[in-house]
Formats: sequence, structure tokens, C-alpha cells
Amino acid sequence: MKKIYLIAALSLIMNSLFSQDFVLLEKKLAEKNIAPRERVDLLLEVIDAGKNLNPDSLLVFAEEAYFLAQENHYLLGKAKAAIDLTDIFQRTRDFEQANDYLSIAALLVHKHKFTQLLGEIHYHKAISFIYQPDFKRAQQELNAAENYIEFLNPKTVMRIYNNLANIYFNTSNYAAALDYYLKQKTIAEKQNDLLELGFCCAGIGNIYNYIAMYEEAEEYYLKSIEALSKSRKPYLVYSVKSNLGTVYSQTDQPKKARKLYEELLQQALELKDTEGLYIVNNNFGLIEMNSNKNYTKALSYFNTALEYAVKSGDDFNIANALTNIGASYLGLEDLDNAYDYLNRGLQLADKIQANEISAMALKYLLKIKTSTIADPEVSDLITKFLEVQKKLGKDNTAGVLQTNQIYAQQLFDQNLEEIKLNEQMAHKDFKHQKRIIYFSIAFLVLLTAALCLLISFNKRLRKLRDSLQQKVNDSINQIRQQDSLLIVQNHQAAMGEMLSMIAHQWKQPLNSIAVIAQNIEDAYDYDELNRELIQKSVKDTMDLISFMSNTITSFRNYFIIGEEDQFSLSQSIELSLEYSQVIFKNYNISSQCYCPQDFKLNGQINLLVQVLLILINNSRDAFAQNQIPERTINISTSSDDNNQIVLIYEDNAGGIPDTFIDKIFEPYFSTKDRDKGTGIGLYIAKSIISKKFQGNISVNTNPPHTKFTLTFTNTK
Repeated sequence: MKKIYLIAALSLIMNSLFSQDFVLLEKKLAEKNIAPRERVDLLLEVIDAGKNLNPDSLLVFAEEAYFLAQENHYLLGKAKAAIDLTDIFQRTRDFEQANDYLSIAALLVHKHKFTQLLGEIHYHKAISFIYQPDFKRAQQELNAAENYIEFLNPKTVMRIYNNLANIYFNTSNYAAALDYYLKQKTIAEKQNDLLELGFCCAGIGNIYNYIAMYEEAEEYYLKSIEALSKSRKPYLVYSVKSNLGTVYSQTDQPKKARKLYEELLQQALELKDTEGLYIVNNNFGLIEMNSNKNYTKALSYFNTALEYAVKSGDDFNIANALTNIGASYLGLEDLDNAYDYLNRGLQLADKIQANEISAMALKYLLKIKTSTIADPEVSDLITKFLEVQKKLGKDNTAGVLQTNQIYAQQLFDQNLEEIKLNEQMAHKDFKHQKRIIYFSIAFLVLLTAALCLLISFNKRLRKLRDSLQQKVNDSINQIRQQDSLLIVQNHQAAMGEMLSMIAHQWKQPLNSIAVIAQNIEDAYDYDELNRELIQKSVKDTMDLISFMSNTITSFRNYFIIGEEDQFSLSQSIELSLEYSQVIFKNYNISSQCYCPQDFKLNGQINLLVQVLLILINNSRDAFAQNQIPERTINISTSSDDNNQIVLIYEDNAGGIPDTFIDKIFEPYFSTKDRDKGTGIGLYIAKSIISKKFQGNISVNTNPPHTKFTLTFTNTK
């Protein structure tokens, strides 16, 4: 049983049960003549009653409450609305917005001593740390929130207890985890909250399952299934049933486990749940391997599980599947394949610090190595196994002694056979045997000396190899850091150009606003100020402000380095052209984009925009340097015969001399004057395309035209 499976059910988002008060409160909002502060309080009640709804649908109520409270200097209402906005944005994973409102709420609460809201502040800070993840600081905030439980609603209290239990479970403090799950259970039963009851019972079942108290685990899993089935989210039963299946497997009830997994397999196929399909196939394999000893069937299930693990990109599941495949090969006595898969599983488990998988892989590797007499790797494996067990907080000395005992027994059996053979030979020819013994002793002495020299030499070779490997790793890391720094520096330089573009875009609107302000002052001085002039001035000013706001909104996204995701190639081209409008205008450059079909790429959109901006800036400098009168930039996209995406960027800026064409992607090589170029732009562009998009960038020139061809492989 692996802890990652046991907490699968606990990682789902918890929402309140639907309240009929929501509809009544929403109708009450439509009433007229409600005082502003009363309306703020009513909006906050609507949000609280509708917590089960999609958080996006509550956003309009929370924003109205926040701004209405702000306009009427209702500080307590503003703090409460800011907390609700924090909760909404945390649930929609917009942590930047969530942290902004959390900071506002925290400032109001501490400044005006709204003690009743301190628990909410600590709770939402904890949620922010959980998603970072920083479980140590999350635990500190949750413990602080406990001090204000008297001011919190029962739902929030249960969430605090549930998150503390999850953290303690992950750190193997099962006593503390069980205590918090039981606290959550008490409140859930009192509130008749079936959803919370189902989840805390699932957590308790996971603890008992992990410490091998299977009867108690089965009892609480069944309670969880019963509660969740009656709740408004019966589909959550899926994860709990999967954990119950592992209990049946561990307690030698393969028929029950198989029946349950067959139900789950059908659900996983219907839901197209890759994680679920991995778990079900992995558990089928465990049944065949542990209960039925059918290693061929087990191997088939584990290979299927590995395919789903690779699809989902979950390193933990991949490491676990590799280890189970190795164990199946061990059962089939195919030691070469067993060693290969177990070693791959161990390496990946060590990389992601999945100590339980490491321990399992080491256990099977020890079985392989102790089958070979005097294998020098056994001692290292035993030492590492003890270290992993210590990390897991387990005392497995007896298991290690048993492993050593098996190894020693095999050595003793071999020596015993040699002694018997020597006795038989001694009976036949004592003198001849005596000479053989003397010769053997001499040979053993020489062999021992040779082995000592070999061992010493081997140790030196290991040290030299480790030293060289460390130097290679250090060099690679240094190169990667330098590449990353160059990319960041280039991005920062582009940021400077962006700010210049923003200033250029704002210059005219600011001048116009200044003129409007002067006209109003002059109209007042000459007694010509009337409502029509004021309305026109206000409208013109707001239009200009809107234009300036749209300019900022357009450019701000460039400064955000997001997570890798799928994005539109056409959108990245449009953004780069939009950011370059000032360049095109100032340098009299015309641009055309021919993108008949939209393609999707995997990665960060801003990195591709950065590459295109590098090419555009190079074209700009070449146009100016070569004094080209009619200046054009053409961009087009297509796909080639290998289903790869191709982006072609072409300008007529004069071309590149043949003597330079093979050097332009080298770092610090530039055809520009020293004060106009650093020579790292195209080097960074090539690094981004090859390393971040697994693609390629090439160039050819036919003066006055230069064409860059970008090919992408990481597409969907």
C-alpha cells in the first residue's frame, strides 16, 4: 500500500452542501431601498449560503460587496468581502489574485483589530502554503487558526482539522493525524454533514490501512462509502472504493478485490480517468502477483499500469510500476529483466524521494543479489535499505538481519560442499591432498593479496569516477544556470523596451487629458463652464483612460512567466506583433501574418513571444543600419510531412553575409556596432526553441531577404 493512493480521496476540493437559504437571500437582494451596509451583509450571507456553487458564480456577489463596503467606509464588511474573494480565487487556482486580497484582508484585520476574522486569515494563509507546497508553514498557520475556533463556522473548523490531519499523515505522525480526523468526525456528525463525515472516515481508514490494521480500515472505508453515497457528491466514492480494494488484496480476499476493481475499472473508463486506470491495473497486478502467484498475468497488468502512468506524467506512479514489473520478472526468475526494471524504479524513486518505493525496490534487489555468492553490492544495498527505513520511521532491523542470515547461510552451504569434497579426496590420497592443501593455501594467500590490491584500486577508481562525475554535473549545472540567466537578462531587456513602448503609447493620451483639464479651468475663469461641457470633458477623459488601461492590460501579460501549458501559436504571433506596434510605427515597417490554421504548442507562451521579439528587434536594427527604404516583415505557419509545426519569419533588411551565416547563433557574436548589440539574442532564441520547445531554428539568406525557420515537435 502506498501513501499516495491512500490520500487520493483527501486531495479533492471540499465544498459546503447546498443551502436553500441561497435562493431566498438572492431574491431578497432584488428588493429596493436596502441601506449600503445592510446590502453588504446580505451579499456576504448569499456567498456563505452558496459555497457549494462554482466559485466563479459567486465572484460577482463578492466583488459587489467589496467595492460597496469600500465606497461606504464599511471596514469590517470590506475585510469579510476580501476574505471571500481570497477563498474564491484560491478555489479557482488564481493565487496571484487570492494573495492580493488576502494581503488587504490581513492589513484591515490587524490594523482595526477584527479579532473575529484572525482565524480566517490564518486558515487562508495555510491554504496558500499548501499549494506552494510548504507544509511546515501551512501547519504553523493552521495551528494558529485553531486559537480562533470560537469565531469560525463549523465548516471552516472541519477544513482546518482535515488539512492538519493530511499534513500529519504525510509526515507519518499517525497518532496526531488520527486525533484531528476524529475531531473532524465529531463535528461532522453533529452538523449531519455527510460529505465531511465521508472524508474524515476515509482518512481514518487510510491510517489503519497503512499501519496494517485491516479490519478497522475496512470498517471506516465502508462508513465513508455510505456517507459519501448519501451526500450530494456520490462520485467521490470512487477513490474510497479503490482504497478498500487494497484492503481486500492485503487480507487475501482476491475475489472481493477483483469484483470491486472491475466496478472501478468500468467507472474509470467512463470518466476517462488516467490516474484511476493506472490504480486499477496496478491493483489487478498486485492480486495476481501476491495472491495468485500468476506472475505472467501480473506483468501484463503492470505494463498497462505503466502506460497510464506515463500518460499522466506522474513520476511516483511510474517508479511504482517499474518496481512492480521488476518484482514480476523476479517471480518468473528472469533476473536480468528484474534487475533492470528494479534499478530504474529505484533511481526514479530516489530522485523524487519516494522512500517507500525505494525500500520496496531495494528489498527485491537484495533478493537478486543474495542469490549470487559473495556479491560485493549486497553490503551497499543493505546499508541503503537501512537508511531508507530510517527515513520512513520504521525499525526493520529484523528484516535486515534475516537478509544477512540468508546471505550467510548461502556462503556456509557453499563452504560445506567444498569441505565434503575435500574429505573425500583426503580419503583417496592423503599425501596428494596435503600438497593440494599447501598449494591452495599459497594460492589463497596470493589471491587475497591480489584481491586487496584490486579492492584498493577499485576504490580509487570509484573516487576518481565520482570526482569526474561531480565535475561534469557541476559544469552542466553552471551552463544551465548561465543559459537561464541569459534568458532572464534578455527578457528583462525586452521588459525595458516594453516600458518604453508603454510610455510612447501613453504620451499622447496624457497630453490630451492635460488639454481637457486646462479647457475646464479656462471655461471656469470665463464663466463658460456648463453641464454639457463637463459631461463631454468627463467622457473624453474616460475614453483616454480606457485606452491607457487597455494598453497596460495588453502589455502586462508579457511580464508574467507562467507554468508550462498548451497555447495557441497564432496568439503568440499576435502578441509579438502587438507589442511591436511602436517599433513598426517609428521605423516605418509593415508586417504581414499568414496563419491559415491555428496550431497548439506545449510550453510557456511568453518564451516564444520573446524569441519573436528578438527577431523583430534584429530586423529593426538591420533596416536602420542598411537604410532599406521599403521595409517588410512576413510571418507564416504550416505543418510539414512529419506533422511538425513550422513557423517562417522573413524580412528584406539586406540579408546576412556568407562569412557570418554560420556564426550568428553563437553567443556574443554580433554584426552590429558594439554599442547596439551584445550578440546573445539569437543564441538565446536558439536555446529557448531547442530546450524549452524541443524544436529547431535555422536561417538562410538571399539578399536582401533573410528567412528564419522554426520547427516545433512538442505539439498536441
